[in-house]
Amino acid sequence: MIEINLLPDELKIKVKKTSVLAASQNKIITFAVIFGVIVLAALNLYVVIRSTAAAAKLKSLNSQWSGLEQKRKSIDVFKQESSSAMGSDKAMQQLIASSLVWSEKLNKLSLNLPYGVWFNEMSVNRKELIIKGSVLSLDKQEMGLLNKFIDDLKKDQQFSRDFDKMDISSLQRKTIGGYEVADFVFTLRTKTK
Repeated sequence: MIEINLLPDELKIKVKKTSVLAASQNKIITFAVIFGVIVLAALNLYVVIRSTAAAAKLKSLNSQWSGLEQKRKSIDVFKQESSSAMGSDKAMQQLIASSLVWSEKLNKLSLNLPYGVWFNEMSVNRKELIIKGSVLSLDKQEMGLLNKFIDDLKKDQQFSRDFDKMDISSLQRKTIGGYEVADFVFTLRTKTK
């Protein structure tokens, strides 16, 4: 329905201009409140979705963890068995460490062997290494060559550390084809550990 005011201007109620401004402010406040509610609702929805996804992932990981329970038990059993085997392994390592490495010793013997000295026979047991050999010197210095050989072995710390005693236990001279040859028996006693 349309209303028409036919009163003269002096009798008419004057409408203030401020009411239009207040109405536009009310609209802005209303829109701000609605926008704030929408933002809070969106944040709430985001938090709910994230927590639901995290709960689903936690449930999945818990089911995997319980599925691995049997494997964990078998690993624990293996660790216990291996730790008991480690004790025997340490004993084996100590035994290996206390044993002689004969290949190194024989290599050192070969490297220190002077010209004119050779080995005829070698025998080894737990207590000693016995070397039977011969010495030939055109200068008649058989004993000098033999003593130099023994002194070089005694000076070699890597070689001599495993032996208590290194000495010539027998020496015999003989002549072969006009040359004097000395046959010797060199005994190296091992250290007892």
